[in-house]
Amino acid sequence: MKLTDTQKRLAEQLLLTVINRESVVEYNELAKRINPPIFQRQVGREIGEISKLCKQLGLPLLSAKVVSRGSGKAGVGFYNLMTQLGIDTKGKPEKELFSQELKKIRECKEWYKLADYLNLDLDLPRPDQNHNSNIDPQTKVDGLKTAPQGPQGINEQLESNIESVFEQELSLEKGVMELAPLPEELVATQAETFIEGAKKQIIVNAYERNPMARHKCIQIHGNKCVICSFDFGAFYGSDFEGKIHVHHIKPLHLIDDTYEVNPEHDLKPVCPNCHMVLHSKQNGIFSIEEVQQMIARSKRN
Repeated sequence: MKLTDTQKRLAEQLLLTVINRESVVEYNELAKRINPPIFQRQVGREIGEISKLCKQLGLPLLSAKVVSRGSGKAGVGFYNLMTQLGIDTKGKPEKELFSQELKKIRECKEWYKLADYLNLDLDLPRPDQNHNSNIDPQTKVDGLKTAPQGPQGINEQLESNIESVFEQELSLEKGVMELAPLPEELVATQAETFIEGAKKQIIVNAYERNPMARHKCIQIHGNKCVICSFDFGAFYGSDFEGKIHVHHIKPLHLIDDTYEVNPEHDLKPVCPNCHMVLHSKQNGIFSIEEVQQMIARSKRN
């Protein structure tokens, strides 16, 4: 299912309400949050299409978060949409259906699926790996295979490779670091129902990021990779303007706590290739200077 640019921007703002733990957002407010803003009467139709995609991806109906001004309740269109999508409401009153859907939205841990499908660069949490003692070490993770070792070893290796929540860039195959499939490759398979094999899930620790810190980093350092100067917009065209990874100089999984991030000194914009190289060091990460030296040596040779 393909969304329009306006629908994608609305979906991004709704996912930001999930990240920022906003309970609801009014139609007029949501209309103003996107760029360019739209007339609030357009919002209802557009968010209905977002919820249809959510249903397709097995997610709660995200449009339930959008409420009428002053009422704090979803519009009539939301309940009509539930009927249209074939959701069994079991004769429950609208107020109960609305509350139940908001609860599902709050408890859902898979919003990254919608972000991945729409190619939105948002720091949404992915599943947590606190209860995986019975996981088969040969289990595939969205097309990846872990190294054949005990569960504790699997935990340590996976946790050490989680820096970018938007992309799971690194995996372990017989102890060798390699590039993981991009999220959109898996989602496209799900959406078009081309099945290549059973997908099992390994749960991993996710570390919360502040999206405003990411935006501030890009504001300060720009959209080009600080290592190789790659510019997505210049290379691929205006549709890719502003696309870039943001690298934590000190990985959050090594801090193991909350801390005050400085977007100027702690975060740096890097392209996916350089980001992968940064995290390819055994028992640690390469510094930005080290990767720059690798490129310089390669050019000399």
